[in-house]
Amino acid sequence: VAVSVFHVADVSHRGASLVSRLTIQLFGGFRLIYEEQEMQMLYTERFMLLLSYLLLHSRHNLARKQIAFTLWPDTPEDQARTNLRNLFHHLKRAFPQIDLFLDIDGQFVGWKSGAEIDLDVWQFNESLALANSTQTDVEQIQALQAAIHLYRGELLPGLYQDWILAYREEL
Repeated sequence: VAVSVFHVADVSHRGASLVSRLTIQLFGGFRLIYEEQEMQMLYTERFMLLLSYLLLHSRHNLARKQIAFTLWPDTPEDQARTNLRNLFHHLKRAFPQIDLFLDIDGQFVGWKSGAEIDLDVWQFNESLALANSTQTDVEQIQALQAAIHLYRGELLPGLYQDWILAYREEL
């Protein structure tokens, strides 16, 4: 079963232009690759939590207030928002190309329409959905084998925030 690269939204302007691709692994540990180069400078706990939260909640833009509360639940709101603002500042300094993928404004954060993001969790879920909707046993087995191949270990091992534990249990 071939698993496609996911787009945050369909893009009709695929032509000769070179499109940047972001590959992210959350199963078995966090790993981020931009244009075939591993971005190890983003492997701090806060960057991993921020990017993972945004990826796992990618269906819609998220309020900065919600993100701040999730990442700093025991911190006063003003301080949590300041922490998030500083985290975005550091993210842009460490990985300036993030602007190709994320829309960040004063109120909301979301993935840009058409951003090419290859995420193992999305592919895993797509493989399971395909297995549930196939017509033949052979197609179902192929889809399940693809899902097994993608599952390299638990989701974000070593991180124990409540929102991660819920996703980990579900997957």
